[in-house]
Amino acid sequence: RFGSRRLDGISPIDVERLMSDMRKGTSKRGRPYSPTTIKHVVVLLSRLYSIAESWGIYSGPNPCRKVKKPTINNQVTEYLTDEQRFDLTETLDTWPDKMSASFVRFLLYTGLRRGELFKLCWDDIDFNRQTVKLRDPKGKTDTTLPLSDKAIKVLYELPKEHDTPYVFYGKDGKQRVDFSGPWKRIRKAAGLPSDFRMHGLRHDFASSLVSNGVDLFTVSKLLTHKDVKTTQRYAHLADQALKDAVALSDRINDRKNVKKVTKINNIK
Repeated sequence: RFGSRRLDGISPIDVERLMSDMRKGTSKRGRPYSPTTIKHVVVLLSRLYSIAESWGIYSGPNPCRKVKKPTINNQVTEYLTDEQRFDLTETLDTWPDKMSASFVRFLLYTGLRRGELFKLCWDDIDFNRQTVKLRDPKGKTDTTLPLSDKAIKVLYELPKEHDTPYVFYGKDGKQRVDFSGPWKRIRKAAGLPSDFRMHGLRHDFASSLVSNGVDLFTVSKLLTHKDVKTTQRYAHLADQALKDAVALSDRINDRKNVKKVTKINNIK
């Protein structure tokens, strides 16, 4: 679009027209551009101006700073029903590819990102302390997290067909870089919705914890969120957990009153 234009020859209206044309047009695959894609294009263009300025080859205005980027709301929180979770685990129990089944099961038990599993090495696992070390996760700081007994069991039962440092290795023991194919087959066999993403297992892990009374700060640490605000998407589940706790309190008090009345009647 701007390949033959000088940096100082691109105005805010040019960027506005670019966004407008993208909203009306389609990609090479014939699909409409999403607001996220349009925003990424403008952010990239703005970044190029910043790079040119830092290199000392441009000192003019950045036209992207004077346009309003598309508003996007791509926050999706997915979780499994108890029945879906049962169907998934039952499918994994009999899945012929043990490595793929273990990969999904470990995501389900830890809430880790798939990319973190791709680069996970045996040196990152401490079986004695039952911990896993995430090197350079999304939050950028190496983090050590505890592992549940079920997660440890998955590691002990992993196939070891190759001499490789990678825990969840790919073909010929090399580092895995994709898991979309195996996930689609497992998802279909388990009867999960076709739009349920593998990342949804991470949301399910967090949702289950919050729904059972685990505080948001702790969940944030387990998910390695850099900012606890990111974990706020699960706040409504915490509210429900509080309501359930209050209801439980009522039932407990009712039982105490029944016992008290019974004791008084026995004395009489």
